[in-house]
Amino acid sequence: METNNIIKSFELRDTLNPKIWDTPNDENSPKIKSKIREKLLEIAYEFIQFLKVDIIVSDVHLTGSLANYNWSEFSDFDLHIIADFNQFPKKQLELYKELFTLKKTLFNSDQNIKIYNYDVELYVQDENEEHASTGVYSLINNDWLETPKKEKFEINKSSLQKKISQWTEKIDSILETAEEEDLQESKKIIDNLKDKLKRYRKCGLDKNGEMSYENLVFKYLRRSGYIEKLFGFKRKKIDKELSLKEKINAELSSHPLTFQNQMYSMDVYSGIGEKQLCKHDSHCSQLTSTCNFKRDDGVGVCTLRIPDKTVFDIKY
Repeated sequence: METNNIIKSFELRDTLNPKIWDTPNDENSPKIKSKIREKLLEIAYEFIQFLKVDIIVSDVHLTGSLANYNWSEFSDFDLHIIADFNQFPKKQLELYKELFTLKKTLFNSDQNIKIYNYDVELYVQDENEEHASTGVYSLINNDWLETPKKEKFEINKSSLQKKISQWTEKIDSILETAEEEDLQESKKIIDNLKDKLKRYRKCGLDKNGEMSYENLVFKYLRRSGYIEKLFGFKRKKIDKELSLKEKINAELSSHPLTFQNQMYSMDVYSGIGEKQLCKHDSHCSQLTSTCNFKRDDGVGVCTLRIPDKTVFDIKY
């Protein structure tokens, strides 16, 4: 039922959202309600302050479905802070982009700002970046940059459902694979999938705009929680690994020698404890005992007597 409701939400409305726009029936120049505009600019200012970066903002744009005819109960206010990224040092540009992405995530999740029960989502956009939306409203100038147009559009629900299923199955499968990998490898897997999804959406936007099937698939993934599932994986993976390491350390500290025929493996749990340097076996602990010389400076590293054993077999 939820899938059908989400797909149904993609259908075009006869007017813009009357809660947001004055004269929503006017196809030529509907204006945003003054109280909504003032509130959105206030939120934009708070976000700019939250960035804690010297930045020259050229405009603030409202875009997305609430600036178009495809608004629904799943819509949100897409608020774009527009700035010329050439103002940042070229060598540090990628760092600025990463910072903006992090700050956006923190602000959007921590503030939980709503207007008429619609979330407000912030994003820092390079003014030189192409934006394929057919509805873009300048909140600074209080005027349209791209006026939305009513267009006849029919969704082939069967085709869209097939494309959605391909992506949900792909995300589920890759998350399952990434769960079995260490943090760095799983991060690579997830980042690769995120890049593919981004390119997939962009291709659709470039060819057929907001109502492209690629963009509708992305909207479905966001509205159904799959995007949050994908983007939240890394955070949960870090939390899980830290939790596991704490449990391992606690177990080793409380009774490290109570396990029989099991040894502490630096290879399996490389983030726990420090390597023991040695010159002969007597310098090594009972858990390692063997001094392995693979260093050029005449100092070895303590290794396991039985490399295929680990220090415990407890399942957490």
